[in-house]
Amino acid sequence: MSDDLLLLLYHEEAKEYNFPTNTFDEPEHYKNLQKEIEDYKREKNFRGAQLTKGEIKEFLKAQLDTLKHNLQEDQSELIDFDWRYNYFERRRYSDKKKQRQQHITWLQIQIKGREQRIVQLEIEERGPVSAETELIEKLRKEKRELQEDLFTFQEKSRFDNHEIERLGRKVINLEEENEILRKQLEEIQIKEATLEEKIQLKKIY
Repeated sequence: MSDDLLLLLYHEEAKEYNFPTNTFDEPEHYKNLQKEIEDYKREKNFRGAQLTKGEIKEFLKAQLDTLKHNLQEDQSELIDFDWRYNYFERRRYSDKKKQRQQHITWLQIQIKGREQRIVQLEIEERGPVSAETELIEKLRKEKRELQEDLFTFQEKSRFDNHEIERLGRKVINLEEENEILRKQLEEIQIKEATLEEKIQLKKIY
């Protein structure tokens, strides 16, 4: 892959990510991209210094599969964190949930960038006929899908917030019931001790 194409992909993703510098290491990301390309060339036994457009497309498709797999794992973990985000674990999981959401956003940006790059390469392979129209239609479709996914995620977040409140109230009720039972147990123990004393006195007399 030429350095120009690699730099373009890197700068577009870094610009769109736009998270604080302490959560995104730019030089490290660039080095990782270079390493992935070199590993891919060794795996496929490519001898040339640079990849062809077809080879670049296959490289991006391989990256896309890995990113989608990572996204699925992170989304599953996020759902699990939401489920366990109850009264006692609120502070513990809030930071993990925030980090997972940021990572999901980062993966979505990379997936979107690679899908667009693959479409562009496929259009270039077919030739310039209707290339602009096809790309616009593809981007419109992706926009609709992203809007639907965003709506679904927002609805689920609202449901999770209601569930968290319900669990918090349930925990408080259980604590109150536990305190009542504890007091009742103390009263029973006092009565038992008193009764035992009376029995011992009767035995003496």
